[in-house]
Amino acid sequence: MTKFFELPRYFKLSLVIRAAVLGGAILIMPTQAHARNVDFCRGRVRRDALNGNGRCQFPSGNRFDGKFRDDRREGKGTFTYADGTRCQGNFVADQLTGFAKCRYGNGDRYEGLFQNSVRQGAGKFYYADGTYCEGRFENNALDGFGRCTFANGNRYEGGFVNNQRQGRGTFLYTDGTRCEAPFQKNFMQGNGICLMNNGDRYEGGFRQSKWHGKGIYYFANGQKAIGNWRMGQFIPPPAKPPKRRPIKPKTRKTPKLLKVPSIQVPTR
Repeated sequence: MTKFFELPRYFKLSLVIRAAVLGGAILIMPTQAHARNVDFCRGRVRRDALNGNGRCQFPSGNRFDGKFRDDRREGKGTFTYADGTRCQGNFVADQLTGFAKCRYGNGDRYEGLFQNSVRQGAGKFYYADGTYCEGRFENNALDGFGRCTFANGNRYEGGFVNNQRQGRGTFLYTDGTRCEAPFQKNFMQGNGICLMNNGDRYEGGFRQSKWHGKGIYYFANGQKAIGNWRMGQFIPPPAKPPKRRPIKPKTRKTPKLLKVPSIQVPTR
């Protein structure tokens, strides 16, 4: 979401071309120099400036309804964009600052803190597809510890950087499977652990959210498989050659493979 631009200070009476009294209010028409920035503003003029409740319509189709002080948006107000985005909150020096609510043209919603019309601080973001995220926002994106519940019911809690899962985190699947590992750019990467819903457990390496490298699979019945994984596939260790007579090698039971899906966090 772009910042709100500063309202041009064309309201001084010396710059007004014409004004008409409408029900106790003033309809101020901009000078030619400001015509490209604003269509018109309607409100009360005190001390040669717009003060109190008012409305401004912009050539882009955007509109502001709310409080003014000395020609600037100051206090409670609503900014409506031409694409249907609508933000309600408190304005300071023309910018949305403090707690506010925004409903975007694509159906997404945000409730939380703003600083200079940018999502900054604690907030909650509701995506149109049903995904819900909450945490701390930095420059419009999740940054730091946060939580997301995805449309399919899966959940994540842990670190974020610029709206991507980054750092230590936990992914919980709807079937009860729980994986804890470091995340890099939304993927599990490094050593981690997965606890399956049937009691089995995996401890070892991850790459792009798949088991990769050295690992151990513990079965719920007490057995275990030790070896290497390659992008989710178990690589059994080579059988030892017989010493005296050929012996049919015992086959090691390979674990049922769990492919950890990569679920992208929606970004804006």
